[in-house]
Amino acid sequence: MFCEVAGAAALAAQLDPEDWHDVITIYQEACSAIVQRFSGYIARQVGESLLVYFGYPQPHDEAPQQAVHAGLALIAVLPGVNARIQDTLGSQLTTPLQIRIGIHTGIAVVGEMGNKDYTESTALGETLNIAARFMTLAAANALVIGEHTYRLVHDQFTCVSRGTHSLKGISTPVLIYQVTATRNA
Repeated sequence: MFCEVAGAAALAAQLDPEDWHDVITIYQEACSAIVQRFSGYIARQVGESLLVYFGYPQPHDEAPQQAVHAGLALIAVLPGVNARIQDTLGSQLTTPLQIRIGIHTGIAVVGEMGNKDYTESTALGETLNIAARFMTLAAANALVIGEHTYRLVHDQFTCVSRGTHSLKGISTPVLIYQVTATRNA
């Protein structure tokens, strides 16, 4: 799952760097709690961007569903996050935080990469690239998935087709869906 604050540069320009730091800290704390609740692994958290693995370090069959639950929970928690930001900063931030989320299900290789001066744990593979591309197609406060993830989760979530899209670096167009809600069981 890739998640980012929509329009982060414009929002950051409204504030002092220290105040923007407070905003991002509040946002990151909320994200971390939700990801943990749905058994996700935060692989990278850089400012307003978040990369989360589900089904890692232990693979399991429910990873796609947990990822989608987490994505919807991140969107749902935003009013509370924005209220907390408002309490902290007053009216300095004129536009509430909004996020865009992309999720793709597939295989990736996770391991240490780098050199003698710097190493980090990272994942490689088409799965991450596609999830990142899906995120760029998501509207503000929306969660986008592809057809593979859709087939795994459509019985638990309400999904709306957003048509076929060409993705940079991907040879064939892909059908994407916006996940709008959890289905009642």
